[in-house]
Amino acid sequence: MKIGLDLVEEGKVEVKGKSIGLIINHTSFSSKLNYILEVFEGREAKVRAIFSPEHGLFGSQKDGEKIEHQKLEGENIPVYSLYGKNLKPTSEMLDGLDLLVYDIQDVGARFYTYISTMLYSFQSANENGVKFLVLDRPNPIGGTLVEGPVLKDELRSFVGAYNLPIRYALTPGELANLYARENGISNFEIIKLEGWKRSMLFDETGLPWIFPSPNMPSLTSALLYPGICLFEGTNLSLGRGTSKPFEVIGAPWIDEQKLAKKLREKLKEDVGVVPIRFIPYSSKYKDELCRGIHFIIKDRKKLKSVSVAIKTIYEIFQAYKENFKWDEYISRGEEKVDHFSLLAGDRKVRKLIENNVNPEEIVSSWNDEQKAYLKRIEGIKLYE
Repeated sequence: MKIGLDLVEEGKVEVKGKSIGLIINHTSFSSKLNYILEVFEGREAKVRAIFSPEHGLFGSQKDGEKIEHQKLEGENIPVYSLYGKNLKPTSEMLDGLDLLVYDIQDVGARFYTYISTMLYSFQSANENGVKFLVLDRPNPIGGTLVEGPVLKDELRSFVGAYNLPIRYALTPGELANLYARENGISNFEIIKLEGWKRSMLFDETGLPWIFPSPNMPSLTSALLYPGICLFEGTNLSLGRGTSKPFEVIGAPWIDEQKLAKKLREKLKEDVGVVPIRFIPYSSKYKDELCRGIHFIIKDRKKLKSVSVAIKTIYEIFQAYKENFKWDEYISRGEEKVDHFSLLAGDRKVRKLIENNVNPEEIVSSWNDEQKAYLKRIEGIKLYE
């Protein structure tokens, strides 16, 4: 198993003497655990600028925290934040570059903002005549299952930069390939993985798991994330500030025993359900006792976490109408969009839950758009 950066390290990608900008973070290590700066310096490339995504260059900033530009300690290289005043590189930042290189470990969900940074940067590179290079990495939750509604145009945002389902089943390189084909871009290159198959989960690759972000400590968190992150758009905790982010959900006003009993029946084909109490040390309900459930994955390769989330939200909405609330509205200019719909990528999902539509029907209502998406990506896949 080799990632794109490994092939640079082995001298199979020509970068000598080129003026380069790197879109990277704390995950940008080769399989031999050499940092990307060391790798490019070893190949005699000239790194002129670094661009960092959400959570910063070192992955230490909390979710949603805006980050300022900085200088790399001990180096005369600017570190431009793409999660602050700028969401994509400006013409000035790209001036003089031959290549803009993207190498960040993603988790395979549409609203995980690293892919937004990639697509915004790809667009900027194209506008400024700079070649875009993707050093491909695995999709840690596999490349076979597609889940959730395809993002509707009117809900595009930095947590939904392109018309993808929530779980889109592509590597970063394949996503760049799709974007390039659908937007008429030719000045790019993808350094493909060697030895990766679509059926693989991350722990089957032999690569080390480096936390992609502060609340993504394990592959288990990543597998549940595409669905459980939808709770971000409600007034429930989704385990941020605990040792089990995205594995537990809860709130002070839930009866965990009753909810677990109800969900065991509803989710028996999907996940195991265990009642739990927890106290988050940050985020929602900080330092308060939350009562809820712990999701236990039964079959990692069959898990459909978006379906799990929709069924769970439906049951909580039905049982706790006096306590349950959708999260605050997010202003986008003159328009306001509720947080849940922004994450779901489709306003109908919330309305269907509120109108007591069976969650099985909600999930099956996405079948046609998912089939259309699978046809869209057929010609851009790089791996079997």
